[in-house]
Amino acid sequence: MRTQLPDKNDAIWVRQRLTLKGRFSPSMSAYLKERAQRLSLQVTLDLSPKQTIVVAAGPGALLGALEMAACIAPDDCLVVEWKVEDIGSSPGSTP
Repeated sequence: MRTQLPDKNDAIWVRQRLTLKGRFSPSMSAYLKERAQRLSLQVTLDLSPKQTIVVAAGPGALLGALEMAACIAPDDCLVVEWKVEDIGSSPGSTP
């Protein structure tokens, strides 16, 4: 018996706010934008020296990958705490 994989247009798109606390430099912004682009996620960023807020939209599993990447962070940044909040979802390929 073959299992049919779901069509990408059937994926549930999720919007999440990821709040990171720690020590951040401008390299964090470039790092997160590049990771989001690789994952085909839409993101907006608000970066300060002690906190970064990422609002991202895309398939939930890929948002999890972005969260993991954000927690690793570039060498000149340090994440000491993070929180993820769901802020919306919709079926289909657009948030």
